[in-house]
Amino acid sequence: MRWLVRFITRRAGGAISHSDQPVETAILRFGRGTANEVYLPDIRVAFGHARLGLLDGAFVVAASGGNLMTVNGIPVARAVVQPGDEIGIGPYRIGLNEAEGDHDLLVEVELVNPLEEGSSQGAAITGLQLAALLPSKRRWSWVFFLGVIAVTLALPVAAFYAKNVRSMLTAAALPPDRMVSSGTISAPHKNLVGNCQACHREAFAKVADAACVACHKTVHHHVPPQQLRLAELQLVRCGVCHQEHRGEEPIVRHDQAFCTDCHADLKRKDKETTLEDVSDFTSTHPEFRPTVVVDPAKQLRERLSLAASTPLVEHSGLKFNHQKHLDPKGVRDPEKGTVVLTCTDCHKLEPGGKFIRPTRMETECQRCHRLQFDETAPRRQLPHGEPAEVIRIVADFYAARSLSRGVIPATLGGLPGEPLAEADRVEAREWADEQTKITLRKIVFGGGMCGTCHTVVPPEASASKNWEIAPVLLTRRWMPKAEFDHSKHGTLRCQECHMGAERSTTSEIVMMPKIAKCRECHGGPAATAAVPSPCLLCHIFHRANLELMRPAEAAAPKRP
Repeated sequence: MRWLVRFITRRAGGAISHSDQPVETAILRFGRGTANEVYLPDIRVAFGHARLGLLDGAFVVAASGGNLMTVNGIPVARAVVQPGDEIGIGPYRIGLNEAEGDHDLLVEVELVNPLEEGSSQGAAITGLQLAALLPSKRRWSWVFFLGVIAVTLALPVAAFYAKNVRSMLTAAALPPDRMVSSGTISAPHKNLVGNCQACHREAFAKVADAACVACHKTVHHHVPPQQLRLAELQLVRCGVCHQEHRGEEPIVRHDQAFCTDCHADLKRKDKETTLEDVSDFTSTHPEFRPTVVVDPAKQLRERLSLAASTPLVEHSGLKFNHQKHLDPKGVRDPEKGTVVLTCTDCHKLEPGGKFIRPTRMETECQRCHRLQFDETAPRRQLPHGEPAEVIRIVADFYAARSLSRGVIPATLGGLPGEPLAEADRVEAREWADEQTKITLRKIVFGGGMCGTCHTVVPPEASASKNWEIAPVLLTRRWMPKAEFDHSKHGTLRCQECHMGAERSTTSEIVMMPKIAKCRECHGGPAATAAVPSPCLLCHIFHRANLELMRPAEAAAPKRP
């Protein structure tokens, strides 16, 4: 409904003026309350006095809550009205007239019976005669204001500085912290209830970082301190990100802005940074950059982008054929015969299921790849260890065997148990040395044992003039700056993310998934067709590989 409310004023000498107020609402309300569409500021009008609206094609006016009202001079509580009728509400005449322009009804409002100042009628209605007996409203307001200040500010401040005042208020069931608390303390800090000074060490001051690190002494930096070129990050208090007194709400911020306030335009803030700007996983996150081994001998790793058209290559010093091990026809197992392997036979989850534990020769490989070096002693195996240790074990094995009469060599005379003659001892030693060299070159290092997975350096090419294994450096975490929980992705086959494993014939190819693969299921925090994924789902703030934050403050004695 479109109403045109016209307020009419009659001045001395008969002059008439008016002001129009268009109103668009279904129900037009009249009353002394300022929320009414037609505001009638007179003590003789109720706050919500009457309502006017359209019902079944006719205008209906109704008084509210037993209020008095007239229609054309007749007292009514409810009536059907039309243009030409007059409604009386207290000292006001409400005239209804045909609409003007695009309005549905013209409502004229005129004060026809003003309340004269000092009249007995006004005094009877307003009850102003009590003013002589009671303090004024202003005085009462000041009394209550000062009382609130005393209870909620003066007493808590006194309790902060004086333990006896604090004890007195607590005994009187008026704990000072409850008066000024901004909310319920979080679950991790429930042990601090009643000990506000543990965090709030100074009155009228924000919680200082020293109070936080006094307990949290193992908190690490977000970036290396020597690279901390952002002044705004250096000035951020712990309490900006860890917001207390929010009840069941997490004390750690998880909103996207927590990270993107800096990272959305990081290159502008720090022109020397190698990090890319990012504001949302769906649209602005750069391609993944796994950390890849480029030189195992020098222990060198480098972050390389998966955006390249060719697969990334890692030089770990280890050789491995995924295609052969994932052959659908199976592989040979010395005890079980032919078995069909899957990824999880070798790549097993750590306790908790978050990371993949390192694949070890002793636990995953050696059940098939037995380190047997002499067919006459099938139960004797070499350890998966340093070359010098392996050489010593092989040499000791043949030395012991050469001194066993009647076994090897057959040319040795005498009876078992008799000591060898000096000439026989020399011959036995020579035989053991030769047998050791043959075994090392043809079976252990130069054959298909160590050389199956490792690059072997022969004595003639090594600095030590002995057998050596080229350095091996395996990647423990491909993305050390991110978190990934394998257990939460257990419904997927490994090859759905690590594509091409069943066709890979070399361990050099990095089979990490690109960001497009993750975006098939994950989106930004506002995503509706994918899993909403804020920054902190994959990234952490305090990184344990960095230095401790504010170690001097953490070592300071805790205030009682």
